Amino acid sequence: QFILCAGNFKALGEKLDLTYPTLRSRLDRIIARLEEIEAEHAPDEILDQVSRKTMTPEEAIKRLKGMSDRKRESA
Repeated sequence: QFILCAGNFKALGEKLDLTYPTLRSRLDRIIARLEEIEAEHAPDEILDQVSRKTMTPEEAIKRLKGMSDRKRESA
């Protein structure tokens, strides 16, 4: 529905009979979940890049350590 309303919260709110704060909260939850999914798959993608030689092992280590640090900070 969000896409059919071209991302317009006012139109979406009218269509679903929901307020802006409710819509914003729901969208924020969707965004957070998508970020979690992306983070879960990131190590595999990094290792793929190393195996394809599009990333050095040293760069992969830096990125994986950075992900680990961000995960600890958010916990």
